[in-house]
Formats: sequence, C-alpha cells, structure tokens
Amino acid sequence: MKSLYSLLVFLVLFASCTRVTLPSKQKTPAPFEYEEDLSVIRPKYDVKVTKKSTPTKSETSNKPVNVYMNVNRRVDIALDSIAVRNQSVKYAQGFRIQIYVGNSRQEVDDTKRNAYQTYPELSPYMSFSQPTYKLKIGDFLTKFDAERYLGKIKAQFTAALIVADKVEVKKSIYIK
Repeated sequence: MKSLYSLLVFLVLFASCTRVTLPSKQKTPAPFEYEEDLSVIRPKYDVKVTKKSTPTKSETSNKPVNVYMNVNRRVDIALDSIAVRNQSVKYAQGFRIQIYVGNSRQEVDDTKRNAYQTYPELSPYMSFSQPTYKLKIGDFLTKFDAERYLGKIKAQFTAALIVADKVEVKKSIYIK
C-alpha cells in the first residue's frame, strides 16, 4: 500500500515537470480564416509640417473666450429648438388605471362620478366598444407612478389594473 502511494506521488511529480509546449508564432491560416491586405485601397495623405509662430499674450487671451462664446451660442440655439419641439408634444406613451369594464351605462357613469369625487386629480376617461364600456383614470408617464396609486384604488375598485395607453403630458405633470 505504501509503495502504491509513493508511486502515485512520483507520477504526479513527474507529470508536473514535463515541458509545456507553446504554439509557434508561424501559424498556418485555417481554410475558414480570412486575410486581405487593404493597404492598396486605403487613402494616403501627405503631411506637411510647418512651424507655427508662437502667439502673443493678447491673441491667446482673446481666442479661448471667442471659442467658448461661440460654443455657448450654439448650445443655446440647440436647447431653444428642443424646448420649442417639446412644447408641441401633447401626448406620450404612458399608463392609466382601468377601474371598470362592463355592459351597463348606468354603472359606468356611477363609477366615473365616484372616482372623480374620490380622486379629483386623476381625470376619468370612458370608452365604448360595442357592447363594452371601459373606464380608465389617471395620466401616468411611468408604471411606477401608476403602481403608487393602484394600491389605494384597489381598496375601492377591486377590478382595477394598470394598462398602457396614450396619455396627456400636461395632465401627467400635475399628478403627485
């Protein structure tokens, strides 16, 4: 038994002392590798080095200010155009909470009145698709905002659920 262990240790030590072979630098390309010399196609540029004179103090102090002023003007123009474009956006993809789905016009009107009295900050939206009435409330830009209200609304309207819908951006800003 002792000789078996010593033989095993000897084999492990002998195997660890073997030379590791590294791949050679000259590798033959495999048939699926693609190689092409594109130096013929690439454009070549002639670089002319000219010695520039050192600018005086008055030139260096005025130049960066003009460059920064020019950049600031361009940024202001870009921001103004973005602001004008954003003001024209009235609708965005968002979420509403659907509180009623049914066939009764009287029930949807009662639910709408109740929802408006309980949550005046959430505008109710009723839609009719033969023969079903749907009542949704709120204009939420993010699902997180809709989920904050969902817990409160589910206590009163058990069938309430969040649905994706096109919402009015201005109304969504006023929901807290």
